[in-house]
Amino acid sequence: KKERVRKRKKERKKEKEKERVCKIGRMEVDVRNNLEYPGGAYDIYIPQNANEIPRLVIYIHGGLWMDKDKKDYAHIGTSFAKVGFACAVVNYPLSSKDNTIRHPLHTRCVGHAVECILSRGEEDGYAVEEVVLVGHSCGAHIMGLLLFCGEYLGEKYRERFSHLICLQGIFSTIRFAEEKPEWEEYVAVSMTADKSKWESPTDYPAVQGKANRKWLLFHSLEDEWVDSKQAIAFEAHLRKYFESVATNTAVKGGHNEVVEELGVTQAG
Repeated sequence: KKERVRKRKKERKKEKEKERVCKIGRMEVDVRNNLEYPGGAYDIYIPQNANEIPRLVIYIHGGLWMDKDKKDYAHIGTSFAKVGFACAVVNYPLSSKDNTIRHPLHTRCVGHAVECILSRGEEDGYAVEEVVLVGHSCGAHIMGLLLFCGEYLGEKYRERFSHLICLQGIFSTIRFAEEKPEWEEYVAVSMTADKSKWESPTDYPAVQGKANRKWLLFHSLEDEWVDSKQAIAFEAHLRKYFESVATNTAVKGGHNEVVEELGVTQAG
């Protein structure tokens, strides 16, 4: 009898999960690829049968400023769109030993992308207030500079963000190179060989803006590349300027696995 009850509960749980997935799956998604901005391109995923104008999420990928592509994160754009958010996934120029792309070009180009995306809200059908910005690894570094250094993004655009979500973030390149010396040569390719010119969000006080915007830092303790000390130190820095800051180290997975498994529930 107990076994029958247990099986019945398990079946009901599966049925409820199927219902939830079906509800999510009913949201049709309009995918627009390779929309250009000065310096690169982005893809955007827009829900088509939402009851209201969808809010916007902008995702900045990681890859140590040298790797990855927006197409690798189609699952993120689709996941957000299926629960009612428009989601833009941004590409930016990548550094290598064979080119001259170096910091701050990555951050400057993402700033141009954000300005372009926010200027197209009415045309493309999404809201450009209460915007969510998400960055993984060096993408979190880029978003930190966008919000902390006034050089890369104008105030009227910075004011649009309500939630900033950082995944396995690199917030200090100097600290990262000290903690992981095997990665220093790669950081030097993306930044410059001169460490005195390395720039990070922790180098700056916050530029004027919404003190009530929410910062959420997710950092798996299973990360094999970026130490959780990065998130802890950045949280302390953020608390000097913002009222709502939280760090979650309960997420599971390696550095890239956190993003590979990313769904809307995990992100926020």
